[in-house]
Amino acid sequence: MPDRYLVAADSGYVALIHRLGGASSCRARVAITSAAPEALLRAAETLLSEAGAQGGAAEVWLGSAWARLLALDWPDAPLDRGERKALLDHHWSAVLPDDTGWRLLVAEHGSPRLSVALPASLVDGLGALLASRRMKARSLLPAVCGALQCSGLRDGAVLLGEGDRMTLVRCEGGEVRGVAGRRVMADEDPLEWAAGAVAGARVLHLAVDPVGTEPACVEWGGLWV
Repeated sequence: MPDRYLVAADSGYVALIHRLGGASSCRARVAITSAAPEALLRAAETLLSEAGAQGGAAEVWLGSAWARLLALDWPDAPLDRGERKALLDHHWSAVLPDDTGWRLLVAEHGSPRLSVALPASLVDGLGALLASRRMKARSLLPAVCGALQCSGLRDGAVLLGEGDRMTLVRCEGGEVRGVAGRRVMADEDPLEWAAGAVAGARVLHLAVDPVGTEPACVEWGGLWV
């Protein structure tokens, strides 16, 4: 069985998680020096080099510092690919007045109401980096979506701790109906904020250890299956 890896990046660190059997372990973590996509790519290159990773399959989870999320309201009538693209661009125009340099994606299966905007240079750069290490890229997901898949939650909400950020996704029948993400304010209780945002729905808190020494992206390895 080929090695399985998770490359996970929050706002401050990128980590390489290795999975063997039913256990996962952090092979390496590297600090990200700025909010520019190029800084994450440099850190990821150092990460894979330090870990000596070659071959195998890799999944990528990106925190909300890198992946912007939007819940879409699609019409009931079926749309062709061109119509879907036009409506996707329309929805994102209110969030990204200029989408140059962004890759706008929508799930074709599973949660077609959820869309993500990723820096195009980051998508291309991560793909090239994994290919250079002969690692097969299995998926590239917002971290909260990866955690949601692993949790198996179909109804309610998932709150993912991301260190200095948090992301909340609300689901009904396994389909995403709403999403929100922002920085955590001083002395704020993220779970209290989430409970208020989803008006009493069940909230599954996928929190990192508040007294731990590891960054959020390392803690995500415990959510990965």
